[in-house]
Amino acid sequence: MKPRIRTAIDVATGCVLLAGGLLLASALLSRFHDHSPTKMDGARIALEEFFSITSAAHWSGPDDAPVVLLVYSDLNCGLAVSHYENLLQLIRRYPDHVAVATRLIVPPMSRADYLPLAVECAAEQGMFEPFQESFLGQGGEPFRLTGNWLGAAQVAGIADLEGFKRCVRSRRYASRLEEIFDEAQRLGVAGTPTTFVNGQRVVGAVPVKVLDSLVASELTARRPRM
Repeated sequence: MKPRIRTAIDVATGCVLLAGGLLLASALLSRFHDHSPTKMDGARIALEEFFSITSAAHWSGPDDAPVVLLVYSDLNCGLAVSHYENLLQLIRRYPDHVAVATRLIVPPMSRADYLPLAVECAAEQGMFEPFQESFLGQGGEPFRLTGNWLGAAQVAGIADLEGFKRCVRSRRYASRLEEIFDEAQRLGVAGTPTTFVNGQRVVGAVPVKVLDSLVASELTARRPRM
């Protein structure tokens, strides 16, 4: 497998997208660094649009979760692993109350990369979570270092491996990934990971306590008053 394609510049709390092969680095980097790892930027998505987007995303958690985290992620970003681990902690702590809806971002200059296509093709077989675990979880470092999507698929246990390979190599979901990138740009996503907690934007791979605090606030706001 060829080495992974770099799609972003790693910064303190996230990866700045290299959109269209052009990047005003100083402006985008300052935009990222303006966001403290413990502070949100106040931007929100209207709930109607938020739930429309999450319904089309890769879903992990209960269908009726009162708190949904919409995550825009790039698996080639060095912060993807720590953010993935934080999200798993939240799902385990709030098994009946938190769901994660994932959207993959692929900048135009990186659309030759098979990895994001492999994620979509795994999802086609109902194997999004096992594939993500095999790539981002413990034991996934060899796959991450080389972008070995086929090895990750084998470890994930994808049953129809030949069909999976045909799906990836035919670039079946390329147009879907382009649409998601345009969607993220429209929502002001300048880097990954970017998370929307019931619509409230959180920029970067913030500490899990920040996300936990937001989840707790959302749950408190939805608790019936006596």
